[in-house]
Amino acid sequence: MDFPLKFFILGGVGGLIPEAFRLFTLAKAGQQFRFTPFYVIMSLFFAVAAGLLAAYLPSANERAAIYAGISAPVLINTAAKRYRSRARRKAATKKQAIPGAAAKYDAPDPGPRSRFDSFVEGL
Repeated sequence: MDFPLKFFILGGVGGLIPEAFRLFTLAKAGQQFRFTPFYVIMSLFFAVAAGLLAAYLPSANERAAIYAGISAPVLINTAAKRYRSRARRKAATKKQAIPGAAAKYDAPDPGPRSRFDSFVEGL
């Protein structure tokens, strides 16, 4: 079976549509946005992931490939948030198992966020 390049490209374009809409909304509101190398790399990562998702899901036509690409960032963000919450839950239960540790870790703030976490939560 050949690699469905057309669906890969359409899925990648579909993966960039939510980000283009977000940038359009920011521009319409008069806000400035600075393109950093990290932002560009993460956007390309999401586009490639969306293209792969569209290429390997059974897309019946071009429109289905674009829809699969549009939904890819949502799927990736949901998976990342579930993984992060599972890791936090595991760390919290480990800290509660230590006597006297619960008082130290009652703060609701999970701590500093990485660039990836900020990017994922912004989508």
